[in-house]
Amino acid sequence: MWPFPRSDLRPAAIAAAITFILAAHLIGRVGSFCSPVRADSYAYSCIGYKIAQGGRFYSPELSDVKPPALYHLYAIGYAFLPAGREAMIPFDSLIGLLGYWAVYLLARDLYGRGVGLILAVVAAFAQNALNVWDFGTEAFGLAESFMILPAAMAVRHYRRGLRESATTPLLWCGLWLGIEASFKQTALPLFLTVAVHWVGLAILRRIGWRRFLGAAAAMIAGVVIALAPWAVYLMACGTWWRMLDVLGPGALSQLNKSTARPDQWSNVLPLWVAMAWAAIGLFWWIEAQGRKESARIDPRWPTHSVDVAFLLIWLALEYVMLIVLPVRSFHYYVVSSLPLILLAGTFWSAIMTTANRLPGTAALASLSVAAFASIALARTAIDRIVPMAIARYQSYDAQADRAFFDNMVAREVINSGLPPDSELR
Repeated sequence: MWPFPRSDLRPAAIAAAITFILAAHLIGRVGSFCSPVRADSYAYSCIGYKIAQGGRFYSPELSDVKPPALYHLYAIGYAFLPAGREAMIPFDSLIGLLGYWAVYLLARDLYGRGVGLILAVVAAFAQNALNVWDFGTEAFGLAESFMILPAAMAVRHYRRGLRESATTPLLWCGLWLGIEASFKQTALPLFLTVAVHWVGLAILRRIGWRRFLGAAAAMIAGVVIALAPWAVYLMACGTWWRMLDVLGPGALSQLNKSTARPDQWSNVLPLWVAMAWAAIGLFWWIEAQGRKESARIDPRWPTHSVDVAFLLIWLALEYVMLIVLPVRSFHYYVVSSLPLILLAGTFWSAIMTTANRLPGTAALASLSVAAFASIALARTAIDRIVPMAIARYQSYDAQADRAFFDNMVAREVINSGLPPDSELR
């Protein structure tokens, strides 16, 4: 599904895409790490450092309103790396790159290799641009960057389970969902999407109770396998019950203080291209459904209505979550934008399917027009994000960074985002 007239353009296109992804990743990571804002990444790294020194997470002295995975991942790093925020870099960078790869794999399953590569590029650009664009926090080493990998893999295995009517992929789906939830509670929209989609599919297709419950049990088992080690570990640490208070009443008390919902178009500047693609692609897809019976439609496109329904449900639930989150901060959009980016694939799938029917020169011309129009639309975001990242790098003060880290480590209590302990059980 690659309509270029010459096969030797394929390696060149792949190399160009990888180069762009790495460039976006570098700019995004540097621009976020060197941000003048000093907030979340310092709290997370300091908590991880204190855990590595023997601290107990969810104790009154060391807590946050989020699940334990991120902090213990950094604690592992501090077992081998020196103190300082720099120890976050290998984890943030590696798992971020794996996240782009997971987006490619999922998009490839949905639309084919060509579109998969394009959406991986768009995901790398959008996610890093949103982090640099953020004004509420420095957006480095945060849970959202780690959640892309498990979210994309969970959806990929869910689709495989449906397509193959197999239990094992659904077990893997649950496992990846559990891993995502161990980083942050904002994994809930994807949990609900899988549940709503599976129930709706079972009703519409009249799936028998045995298969319905078997699939549900497989996914639940996967979630349990992923989360059970944390429960056992925290029980051994003696902080299990306090964790329930922190992740329950402590976290709920933070909701609805304000909202993370975008209130103007500039809030989602790095997503303008994906939004335009998704709008045009969905219109094209709906129009194709209307003439499917009377026209010869390439069986590879449009993507199945089951997939479109899943992505639309997911996008709607992500938007609902943004409404109740406590503060407008653009790093929240990193995960919430994933279904939007995947829906944008309907546009490129339609373009490539149409180009496949054209002569080589015409096919290349049509793709070039779409590509240049997309770059022109993205230019506004690029012109703001890149200079911002460069300016932050040039003004970065490593000594001030380390001093702030040391001051946080010296604190007796790090209760990031929590009410006083007296308000918890």
